[in-house]
Amino acid sequence: MHPTDELLETLAADSRVGAQNLLDWYQRRQATAEAEALDLQYRSRYEHELWPKFPHIAGIDEVGRGPLAGPVVTCAVILRHDCQLPVNDSKQLTRHEREHLYPLIVSQALAVSIGVADNHMIDRENIYHATELAMGDAVAHLRVTPDFLLVDAMHVPSAVPQRKLIHGDANSISIGAASIVAKVVRDR
Repeated sequence: MHPTDELLETLAADSRVGAQNLLDWYQRRQATAEAEALDLQYRSRYEHELWPKFPHIAGIDEVGRGPLAGPVVTCAVILRHDCQLPVNDSKQLTRHEREHLYPLIVSQALAVSIGVADNHMIDRENIYHATELAMGDAVAHLRVTPDFLLVDAMHVPSAVPQRKLIHGDANSISIGAASIVAKVVRDR
């Protein structure tokens, strides 16, 4: 429920501490919502630029290239054009925030797919190439065929046109969503 302008003016004119605290709380909440909307608009700029020509954009990211043990998990996500989820680089979010966003991403996305490079593949191929192959596997198993790939700082072995974005997980909602899903899957 949004207060009317008349109610906000009445609160502003009311000198009682409780009224002023309520008005202050509402204004802070509105400022936070506006900042989140601007942030979402900024992080979806690549998708908005590409959607008219490429309606199914897959964001692709990986987790696990840094640790000494465990698999590399990659994820490809195709989001709906009306996605309003506050996704960001999974490293910028708390575990609780990632766990909260994970089911929302999976249920609201057009398609989500996982690729895994285990220790055997990493030993055989090297970490970088194994990650590329796992990304390619994630793209190949999407239930919706992507028209374009936005990839976090790597190249995916795929015939689908693609753009490599440095810090893509913080600059693209699609890559950010993939980052979150990959991180949650690997952590579990």
